[in-house]
Amino acid sequence: MFTRPLASLCILLCAASLQAEPRLDILTLQHRSADELLPLLQPLLEADERIAADGQQLLLRAEPARLDELRSLLEQLDVAPRRLLISVDSRRQEQGEQRGYRLDAQAGRDPQAELRVQRFGTRDNAASLQQIQTLEGYPARILIGRSLPVERQARDAYGHPYRYTEQREQQQGFQAIASVRGERVSVRLYSLQDDLARGSDGSYTNRQSDTLLSGRLGEWIEVAGIRAASADPGAEVRSRRYDSAAEGLSLRLKIELLE
Repeated sequence: MFTRPLASLCILLCAASLQAEPRLDILTLQHRSADELLPLLQPLLEADERIAADGQQLLLRAEPARLDELRSLLEQLDVAPRRLLISVDSRRQEQGEQRGYRLDAQAGRDPQAELRVQRFGTRDNAASLQQIQTLEGYPARILIGRSLPVERQARDAYGHPYRYTEQREQQQGFQAIASVRGERVSVRLYSLQDDLARGSDGSYTNRQSDTLLSGRLGEWIEVAGIRAASADPGAEVRSRRYDSAAEGLSLRLKIELLE
């Protein structure tokens, strides 16, 4: 006599199980590449959820309710790149060395993007501040100029030997790619040797980051322990670990939104 109620219960349980089963959804992006948004979504996934990137599409596997949540989040993230102002501040230098920064931006698909660099003098134990305009999601190239004292020996007009010191210029650096979410900003730092391949949509993909920083918009973010590569292809040392603290240099980044 319990056959029919038991059968009905089994049907209901099976139906509920089917409704809760994960399903695959393909979302086509309008403004951002899938590779750009993938790192932002991965930390938000649950253990049984999966995500993959394919050009301008994201492949999501999750329960229907979660798919709706992730789809809503993607609508907030998939917006046109915003114009950013990156400030680089350096302080406290090694005595006998002179340091400075030169910034360069690849503005990507926006031909209107202008490069503006402001430089405020650099000298021993002084501050250096530079600023650059770039687009969200596109690399800004930061070169760290360094002048090292090198002792030389020569002879004067009378043949007498003497020693003198000359400054030898070295340039190293990294690339910074910033993304904004609400009042928070994430900055990925890459060695100059990293291959920032440009996709058919104009965005940069296939990146392996050295350092990931995060903070609030308009606030300074301390930088330490990034990998800096020589900007000179003929240099003996092509790359090394750059630690701003070990180098006696305090390096900070600040990201601001431009109207």
